Amino acid sequence: MSKKFLTYDEQIDKLTSKGIIINDKDFAIKCLKETSYFSLVSGYKDAFRDKKTKIYNKNVKFEDIYYLYKLDEELRNLFLKYILKIEKSLKSHYSYFFCEKFGEEQKEYLNVNNFNYQNYQNEINELIKILDEYTKSNKYDYITYNRDTYSNIPFWILTNCLTFGNLSKMYEYSNINIKIDIAKEFNIQNSQLESMLKIITKFRNVCAHNQRLYNYKTKNFNNKKNSIKDLPIHKTKNLNNMGKNDLFGICLCFKYLLNEIDFNIFLEALNDILINYKTNCSNLLKILKCMGFPQDWYDWLEQ
Repeated sequence: MSKKFLTYDEQIDKLTSKGIIINDKDFAIKCLKETSYFSLVSGYKDAFRDKKTKIYNKNVKFEDIYYLYKLDEELRNLFLKYILKIEKSLKSHYSYFFCEKFGEEQKEYLNVNNFNYQNYQNEINELIKILDEYTKSNKYDYITYNRDTYSNIPFWILTNCLTFGNLSKMYEYSNINIKIDIAKEFNIQNSQLESMLKIITKFRNVCAHNQRLYNYKTKNFNNKKNSIKDLPIHKTKNLNNMGKNDLFGICLCFKYLLNEIDFNIFLEALNDILINYKTNCSNLLKILKCMGFPQDWYDWLEQ
């Protein structure tokens, strides 16, 4: 049976019946109106309940749930901002090295032989189909202009249309020399970069679609396709399996894929967000654990 509609007063009664403290009913109703019961309470209640019994911990206030919701909102905005910076950088590197090797003409990036066709035939056929559809699109003025004026859309122009998922797959299916050249720009191995792009794609989608981020992890951790390959920091800091498929793992990716200035700005912004949350809530250590963060996470990332 589906859950029945509840008025805002009935939603408040439901919360209090579960033991949640409502200090300011007007504030609670205002928050429910802005976010919805499902997005706010159903989305963030688990941090305040016993995992097995589903019973709320003692003295849980409505504000506790709301502040976690707001924390997650700030985290999504912050992480998406820097994922977009990485996306722009990767597009620049990829178009440069591809054009350097094969040229910028449309026929080159639509040529299956300029990718690792031997190992990814079906995947590359699908990718080429997507690229070709972009060249025929009328959604982008710069595509239409180059198509109508020059009958050719250079690769460095086409890359502006690509999603992060497109970019991740294109890198995976690329000529090995191009993969190595791009990875060198970040001082990592191509296999490491490939795994990072796959994981970042999943987290980017979570951010872009306003899904819960703070405790999101890629599934099937034992499946290497869903985790980040060991980076140098995993070894130097003895991180073992930490930071492989969680939000801390994305921070590790940022440490390699962002320039030093951007990473330091990101790090300070993240620290400010978490400090602000700590002033309002007492469960920061639990939330950090859900995020995959060690207690001394800032020191590890700062160095």
